[in-house]
Amino acid sequence: MSLNLVISHRGDFDGLASASLLIRRTLREGSPFILSLKNYEDVEKIIESRFLELENSTIMILDLPLRFGAEEEYEKLSILSRKNNKIIWIDHHPADEKEINTMRNVAEVYIDSSKPSATRMVYEYLELKGDKVASRIAEIADQIDSWNFSEEMSYSIMELVAFLKYLDNGHRLYPFLNSFVMYLAGLEGEFKLTEFYTKMIDEYRILKKKAIEIVRETFHLIAVGDYKIGVAWAPRILTGSIAGEYLLQQENLDYIIIVSENGGGSVRRGREDLDCRIIAEVFGGGGHPYASGMRLSEKPISRREYEYIARMIGTKLRDKFGGGSNE
Repeated sequence: MSLNLVISHRGDFDGLASASLLIRRTLREGSPFILSLKNYEDVEKIIESRFLELENSTIMILDLPLRFGAEEEYEKLSILSRKNNKIIWIDHHPADEKEINTMRNVAEVYIDSSKPSATRMVYEYLELKGDKVASRIAEIADQIDSWNFSEEMSYSIMELVAFLKYLDNGHRLYPFLNSFVMYLAGLEGEFKLTEFYTKMIDEYRILKKKAIEIVRETFHLIAVGDYKIGVAWAPRILTGSIAGEYLLQQENLDYIIIVSENGGGSVRRGREDLDCRIIAEVFGGGGHPYASGMRLSEKPISRREYEYIARMIGTKLRDKFGGGSNE
């Protein structure tokens, strides 16, 4: 069986947009494809057993950190490589040189943390300069992933993806996210959102306003060493980025940590001279200087359980950086 297997991050617009660009090209070629959306908690689940029968195919892994190439996954990729499959890994998260060199035994690896988005890297790799819609998708992905919004459209799309993720929660096929990737892949002429999607954004903003009130109510200030660090809990409908940015606008903080209902954690910074990775790494996470993440629990974290998690965060950070207390 020969086809194009697209494995991409489903957690934000960058992963969805990266997949859409590859599918755009695949549609032009008339080649069959499979889309498989994964998230950061899917470690050792990137290559599903049903894919191990592929031969003479192209497998592209997009916007997923190389740490996903854990030992079991590396073995699966090795099997696929021996079956004459072309494996390409494209990402803009920082990676260890040893990890990169190891993965290059079975795949073409393109890692560049200086790029604003993985979508930009895919756009350049596929040489899509003549595709105006693809160019627009990459431009929007750059703004969203680097949190550098120069237009309202980009922020609206970030909100839309947050709502689609929320609606897909608990559904193993992620119908809303998959449909959005296909929508982007099939756009022609100019980039635009349908009335269906614009209404969803309006609905999300109503729900978002209520959720932000909960974020405000759960806020704690932690004095850790020389840093002022905020911690708050966000219900599933809010991304860590949206909740964190709200609190950074309200409070004078060095860092904000958002504990998400889904068990994840997100770190944002209040000043450009700070590095979010030093906070995330305390909890086994990582990412970019301007935004990082980590997994705090393998299970969902309720608002009640959050109080325990907040104390644990404070304790670990003080052990690392010294002094202070929770307020």
